Amino acid sequence: HLHQIDLMLPYYLKNLEIEAYAAKQITDKEIEKYYDEEIVGDIKVSHILITPAVTDSMTDEEKKTAETEAQNKINSIINELNSTKAKDIETKFAELVKTYSEDETTKETGGSLGYINKDTLSDDYAELVTEAYKLKDGKYTTKVVTTQLGYHVVLRHDTKEKAKLKDVKEDIIDKLSQEY
Repeated sequence: HLHQIDLMLPYYLKNLEIEAYAAKQITDKEIEKYYDEEIVGDIKVSHILITPAVTDSMTDEEKKTAETEAQNKINSIINELNSTKAKDIETKFAELVKTYSEDETTKETGGSLGYINKDTLSDDYAELVTEAYKLKDGKYTTKVVTTQLGYHVVLRHDTKEKAKLKDVKEDIIDKLSQEY
């Protein structure tokens, strides 16, 4: 094992050197641009998940039918939210979660994913996160959100202020120097 470490050490040190060099190349302007465009406040989000009842043994036709049924179900949930008064949305959403959502881990907590940021959840949720950030607080997605997991309706409850630049500056430099 020691021999392997001896072989790896020069590469590791070289990599550190490259990253240190890269970090020095990053200007305040680049840091500010990244901060303005990429750093966002945490948002509190809930979702309703409908998973198509697809199995490997199904024919393509049966799979398509299962997909359509799941999409129809999520659309009917959206329609139900559309006919709900704005002040009652959160309550109605929580009821719909209990009735329909197939995400067992969030079903009992009103579909809550808690406070999230762009990289809090796994890549499976990428589309959900993107759509959640487009919403205003108290609003939900009026079009079906599709992820690896199935079909979602997403509700954004609340937004926290984003971190101060001085608190995330080191993270930004790390990120930019890796890209560099």
